[in-house]
Amino acid sequence: MRTITTHTTVYKFDELTEEGKRKALENLYDINVDFDWWENTYTDAETIGCKITEFDLDRGSYCRLTCPDAHETACLIVENHGEACETYKLATEYLKDHDKIIEEAERDEDGELSDEYTVDENWIGLIGEIWQPGVGPCAYRYDLRPYDVENIGEPTRGNVQSWLDKNAGDFQSVIDFHAVVGEVELPWKNPESEITFLDCMYPQEEDRHHE
Repeated sequence: MRTITTHTTVYKFDELTEEGKRKALENLYDINVDFDWWENTYTDAETIGCKITEFDLDRGSYCRLTCPDAHETACLIVENHGEACETYKLATEYLKDHDKIIEEAERDEDGELSDEYTVDENWIGLIGEIWQPGVGPCAYRYDLRPYDVENIGEPTRGNVQSWLDKNAGDFQSVIDFHAVVGEVELPWKNPESEITFLDCMYPQEEDRHHE
């Protein structure tokens, strides 16, 4: 076996000739620009159960994403992010506080959490078209507060649609929705909508719908 050692002479930019500076700029002018640099960010979001629907780094400076289950996302962050990451530290603190609350919570004679620690879930899952052209169907889940339930009134499809028209501002139009309001469940009008919703919300698991 032979070991081959190579030596490379490296210059700082200021040490180059004018011709060398010109060639260096020509060769590197598009570094970190001419590629889809954001794909890793999208993939990282999907890995922790979230989906980025749109973002803007210009004057708007915003990022919109869906995160349907905060507890699951915290678990996935701990599983996938390094211990030095701020997200890892935050998720670890959340899970520690969560486990402490559950451990100390009062329970009934059957070992179930008392009513104080159970919450009625009212929510709307929807698919629709957002304002950014060419994206295709997107999905979101709205967890309804008591104030929202009061504003919806009688849980009919018409009333829920009216609430969405006023509050789902990220969507240009609503294609379909599934809602649970109080004791009333309003299922998807089109059975295919549930598959579209799951594929949008959990893209890393979409293959399970097509097996």
